[in-house]
Amino acid sequence: KRYSKYLTSIRTRSSTPGGEDDIDTLLNGVIKKKLKIIPENVTWGGQSNDVFNYLEGDFMKPRIDEVDQLLAKGVNVTVYNGQ
Repeated sequence: KRYSKYLTSIRTRSSTPGGEDDIDTLLNGVIKKKLKIIPENVTWGGQSNDVFNYLEGDFMKPRIDEVDQLLAKGVNVTVYNGQ
């Protein structure tokens, strides 16, 4: 529950004037370069608050079983972990 509140607060901050440009710059710049797997023609874009609020219940849930199933089928999987 606390993590959902944290995510909501981050989303709210990124929606304030100037905030969205900052997160766009961060994710399309430094983060994209660090990951080294995002194609040049793919850019990050902020989602609407409605979409974020609808999906926030899915953040930070274990997905080990799903990842195992994908790997067993030969699907390449990239797992990101961190804060």
